[in-house]
Amino acid sequence: VIKLGIAVIVTFGIVFCPFLVSLEQISQVIIRIFPLQRGLYEDKVANIWCAINIIIKLREILGIQALAKIR
Repeated sequence: VIKLGIAVIVTFGIVFCPFLVSLEQISQVIIRIFPLQRGLYEDKVANIWCAINIIIKLREILGIQALAKIR
């Protein structure tokens, strides 16, 4: 477990190292990873769009009749 923890910390350090140039870049990385300023409404809209988009693509590919048979 200790070796795994060390591997994770070293990997994170290597990946995060280019962004340690300034405090502004570090804050931008954290804001982009955890978009807390964006409200719950936008998250729900994005989730709904992702779910509906799959159905739209299937309907375009298969056609309405084939989609009705799947149900």
